[in-house]
Amino acid sequence: MKHNFLLEIGTEELPPLSIKPALEFLRIEFELRLRKENLIPEKTETFGTPRRLILIGYGLPELQPEREIFIVGPSVSAAFDEKGNPTKAAIGFAKSKGAEIKDLITIENPPGKSGIYVAVKRRISGRKTKEILSEILPKLILDIPFKKKMSWGSKKIKFARPIKWITAILGEETVNFELDGIESRNISYGHRFLSPEPFTVKEASSFIDELEGRYVIADIEKRKAIIIDSINSLSRKIEGKAVKDRELLNEVTNLVEYP
Repeated sequence: MKHNFLLEIGTEELPPLSIKPALEFLRIEFELRLRKENLIPEKTETFGTPRRLILIGYGLPELQPEREIFIVGPSVSAAFDEKGNPTKAAIGFAKSKGAEIKDLITIENPPGKSGIYVAVKRRISGRKTKEILSEILPKLILDIPFKKKMSWGSKKIKFARPIKWITAILGEETVNFELDGIESRNISYGHRFLSPEPFTVKEASSFIDELEGRYVIADIEKRKAIIIDSINSLSRKIEGKAVKDRELLNEVTNLVEYP
């Protein structure tokens, strides 16, 4: 069974120029760190406003797939004598791994070594994706690069601005973890003034629409398009022409949640 995943980091107002790089880091690193666990989402999207960084991963399996690993022992030359008989090194290695000599295989140039070595092959059962996410998300969040980071209150962690809430769900279940006392939940918030009440997040795929209903346009390009349309509309009303300023437009887009 596959589920959609949502991570939202709610903060005090972020520097406008920091939002896009932070989202790009989140997307790339999330995929890389999941791939190391043999978990690959079908698609990943990011959204952001001054008050939130959002990552959505679609189609994550409920369980990590089973996989084979190789436990490397001594080199073949140390494991067997000239006549092919196992040495104490081979016997001791096999016994320590609960295997027999006949179970030993050879592997060439294992990671960090060169040559031919004996090894034991093991099948590892897959862990729950929810458990793996609980482990990797705290570090992923704190690893987001910002030009300047700050600490606040009695917190030991540092971030671009104080973290106010963390939303993390896989399917309909909360992915539980904490950052220096800030616990992840299935709760989010709408616009700071127009819809400040908390609400329960039920599923990742409908989250962006839920935010829009609470006066938060999480899609950066959609916010920008609304601003451009408004500028053009005002220009037409006075029979004028808007002066284009790309840098100012990008900055204003990331200064607001609801143009």
